[in-house]
Amino acid sequence: IGSDNSEESSQWSAELCGLRIPPDETYPEYLPWPVIPLPGELEEISATYFPTEGLPAVLIGDDVLIDWQLTSGVSNTCLEQEDKEGQITDLTCLPVGPVTGSYPGFCPAVRAAVAPRLGFVAYRQSRADSLDPDPSEYHQVSPLIDRIHCWEESRDSASMGSSVVGQLDDPFFELVWFSAVSPSWPLEAAVVWVDRTPHEVDREYRYQLVYFSEDGEILGHRTTDWVTSREAN
Repeated sequence: IGSDNSEESSQWSAELCGLRIPPDETYPEYLPWPVIPLPGELEEISATYFPTEGLPAVLIGDDVLIDWQLTSGVSNTCLEQEDKEGQITDLTCLPVGPVTGSYPGFCPAVRAAVAPRLGFVAYRQSRADSLDPDPSEYHQVSPLIDRIHCWEESRDSASMGSSVVGQLDDPFFELVWFSAVSPSWPLEAAVVWVDRTPHEVDREYRYQLVYFSEDGEILGHRTTDWVTSREAN
């Protein structure tokens, strides 16, 4: 090693020579990154607050046709809505217990109503009021919500015979129905996602629902308006 004897050293490799690219030129993109569009804002989505239960709620499924007899294990609690003159214009009822529909199409109708808006993770932002210049960051308040738990079973009775009963029994969703037309939610019935994460009374909250594809890519997000929390009645 180190000798000039050809019997002990390999041949010299060929010289490589190249010119630098002039300063006004750029290198070619040999391996460009694929162009991926940034996820954006999807359709707007509404939120409200149920003071009786102390729960913020986000509208997930509307146009739920209620042609069935609905029952709940616990008495319903209602939220009155007033106009500028103080007249009651609407009464929103939130069932505390699981909702049962004594009709074969109950669960399919509920699933169909929420299907376009499932596949999200909910994030919550808060502020003191509309004049607050420094609202909080968004914080995650739900797991991935990609399904709703509504199950059906056959029941037999001497008077009615065999029937199919469906029950919405999901900790993240409630079925809300209206006794009159609401100015904000003009629906007869709707499925709402309820936020059971602890929150402070008298603060304002809004939600951003971030939607994911089956392979985990972000598809976009929906953002609600601000709602004010109040002391539970």
